[in-house]
Amino acid sequence: MRRFALFLLVFWPLLFACGARQAVAPTPFPTANGTSTIIPQGPITLSLVELAAAPGFYKDTLIQVTGQFHKEPLLVCESNPFSPPSTWALAEEGVSIPAGGFDEQVRTLLPETMTVTAEGRWRQWQGLIGCGKQAQPREIWYLDVSRILSPSPLTQVTLTPSLGEAGTSIAEVPIEGEDLPTLTPEGLGGGEESLPIVTVEPTPETEPGELPEATATFAIYPEEVPETTPTVQPTEATASPALTPVITATIATPTNTPISGTPTATVASLGPGIDQGDLYSSDAEFSTSRLEANTIHSWSIDLLEGESVTVYAIAPQPANLTLTVTRGDEVIINEQNNAAAGNPEVVNFTSNTPGDQTYEVLVKADTGIATDYAILPYLTDDFPTTSIAGFINPGSPQSNITLAADSVHFWFFTAESGRNLTVRVVPNAESDPVFYLYGPGAEYIEAIDNGFEGDEEIYQDVLQATGLHAIRIYEFNYSSMTYQLEITFQ
Repeated sequence: MRRFALFLLVFWPLLFACGARQAVAPTPFPTANGTSTIIPQGPITLSLVELAAAPGFYKDTLIQVTGQFHKEPLLVCESNPFSPPSTWALAEEGVSIPAGGFDEQVRTLLPETMTVTAEGRWRQWQGLIGCGKQAQPREIWYLDVSRILSPSPLTQVTLTPSLGEAGTSIAEVPIEGEDLPTLTPEGLGGGEESLPIVTVEPTPETEPGELPEATATFAIYPEEVPETTPTVQPTEATASPALTPVITATIATPTNTPISGTPTATVASLGPGIDQGDLYSSDAEFSTSRLEANTIHSWSIDLLEGESVTVYAIAPQPANLTLTVTRGDEVIINEQNNAAAGNPEVVNFTSNTPGDQTYEVLVKADTGIATDYAILPYLTDDFPTTSIAGFINPGSPQSNITLAADSVHFWFFTAESGRNLTVRVVPNAESDPVFYLYGPGAEYIEAIDNGFEGDEEIYQDVLQATGLHAIRIYEFNYSSMTYQLEITFQ
């Protein structure tokens, strides 16, 4: 009896458990097929117009675009270069976007205006662009190219008709997130042929940066070229049929005035100037200000020993500006007034004192009247050579203006808010002009570069502010150029 009771005590739970497991039906697995989520793959194909219309929407997105290939200017400085991430661009229907990647290959192998299809990430970049003290902060949207689809990387691309020699292919790098074979920039002839070593000629910048903005524009650092004073005469051969050349444009030539190091006078008679800050504090290459009646403005500039600077200042008629340069109590240039009203006053001086010295440029109107004015500094040997060419008046075109290689001209005019402005720049047949428009306070408005060699560039829009405006003109490749400039109001 005890054994039977022990048997029930030990084995009854096991029998109960087995019975319980047999009574519970198993849970069946679902038989319905799962629905997979389709993840988009590959780049988004966009036109340049769509991309430019909403750049922030496609930030860091893999995209594919097609446009005409153009080189951007290369930046070469004696010291402290700040280069943009883009060296070439794609253009379509008046829209141009910067691009970077395969720089040596595309600049060496592809001709201007060739149609190119490229893939890459749409990036936003911020940084300095320029040389040394001239570098300016810029923001650039550009295509970080990871693949060139057309012309095909497997097609041998040459710039001349085939002579039976193998060309050089365009390289390709893997796209983020894809496993692609690594291709090299060598040709297809067994990997023995390498890219030629070339010297890249200067090509335009774009901004700016861009840009820049446009983006800023740069080229090869030039050798020192002495400033010339061209006296421009209108001729029937070069003038545009739509314009009547009636004005002779004369661009002032500064005279270098070395610092003697010996005090020549004191500036007590001028009185203290109203501090306007550093001449290089503006985001643009020039600054504008309002000079009230019977006042003096003071602009500072720091120079190292041996550095030379040229300072341009201009005001609309009837104001006639006088410039004085001082260092402490020492007068370097005493109340210079060589230019007529409406023309740029120009001073040039060199620091012959060891160390970093601060100079003051004093600006006043000789008749004591109130006026707006612009002031522009240029350090000798900086690139490009910048100068103020003068004032441009509506209905009075400036004709046959000579722009030296590696140079930029600034023209100024006054305008009222709400006026419909038209600006026309007509070049000689071999030149491709680019111009920027600035409003009061040296505020950037727009960059105009829609045509090619020999095409005129036109800007038309309603002005949003009253005051002193500026036009910055240069040749796309920083080559010399003869051009005609006209503005009209409606």
